[in-house]
Amino acid sequence: MKQLNVIDRIFNECDSIIVATEASGEGQLVFQYIYDYLGHTKPYKRLWISSLTDEAIQKGMANLREGSDYDSLYRAADCRAKTDWLIGENTNRAFVASPGMENHSPGRIQMPILALIGSRYRENRNFVSTSYRQLHITLEKEGIYRRFRLMDERKEKTGAENLYTRLRTCPEAKITKVERKVVHQAQPLLYNLITLQTDCNIRLGFSAGKTEEMARSLYRKKLISFPGTSCRHIPEEMFREIPSLLRMILRMDRFKHLTERTDTLRPTRKPVNGRQITGHPAIIITGDYPGELSAAEQKVYHLIAGRMLEAFGPV
Repeated sequence: MKQLNVIDRIFNECDSIIVATEASGEGQLVFQYIYDYLGHTKPYKRLWISSLTDEAIQKGMANLREGSDYDSLYRAADCRAKTDWLIGENTNRAFVASPGMENHSPGRIQMPILALIGSRYRENRNFVSTSYRQLHITLEKEGIYRRFRLMDERKEKTGAENLYTRLRTCPEAKITKVERKVVHQAQPLLYNLITLQTDCNIRLGFSAGKTEEMARSLYRKKLISFPGTSCRHIPEEMFREIPSLLRMILRMDRFKHLTERTDTLRPTRKPVNGRQITGHPAIIITGDYPGELSAAEQKVYHLIAGRMLEAFGPV
């Protein structure tokens, strides 16, 4: 209440308000709840930034938007908050009233997640193993060995043993045909927090918690955009900065060899889609690599930079 009184006093002393809460629905909700609770009607503008660099803040201040532009975002967040409360309040009472049930803590998010975990646990416990047999053959030529596996899994022991016997009686095998195909993979989208955590786990062995910790540290150092996002696209206004950011990435020793293969003047627009953005945009590099990062921070930073080259290619 003490802090709320401070905000009320400041609101009374000013002619208009600049809302600089987190650029998300929940950030908008925090302001709107306070604004409505205090009963103020003064006009307000919205500062919407996802990076803490000086340039981003100055640009955001120079392009303040009308607060009413974010009314829909506030209403969506308000609906989620009320749904959380209603589900939690009612289901808690139901669990308490049910015979033999302890007081649990249900919720809009954790209930379906726990249901998925429970379902997977039951699948694991009810799994019935079945025996099968795989056949392998090792070929040698000029001291070079290659092992091949029959893709079919033989569940019948007799059929597998008959085929095995036939293979053993053949002293030689002749390769009659070799096919090679060039497979074109679609360019990936930019990282959100989940995909960044997944890649960091696969490539770097980082846990989800460690990846988030490193990403938030990079954000505080003004090197990447806000990491707590579920979006993999960026809006049109951010796309204007991409060519200069790509050139900055290509100046790094790690990516210099890609300079001639990367068109920074005409980057692809695949990750640009304002309609896909409901809160923060995708994670991108916003600042030059300073050189005093920890080893873990460097790896996460380079992973985000490399994904930008892939997403805005062609590389």
